[in-house]
Amino acid sequence: MELRLPSIEKQEKFADFVALTDKSKLAIQQSVEKLQMLKAKLMPEYFS
Repeated sequence: MELRLPSIEKQEKFADFVALTDKSKLAIQQSVEKLQMLKAKLMPEYFS
């Protein structure tokens, strides 16, 4: 059985894409956490 792999250039482009996606995911997760903390702090101020 022959296994054909993409060129090294395509593999590197894909690896770069995956790395960028991971960075974006981390940034979004951090933003969500900050927003959740802000909401937790503001809710008692406005609804107590």
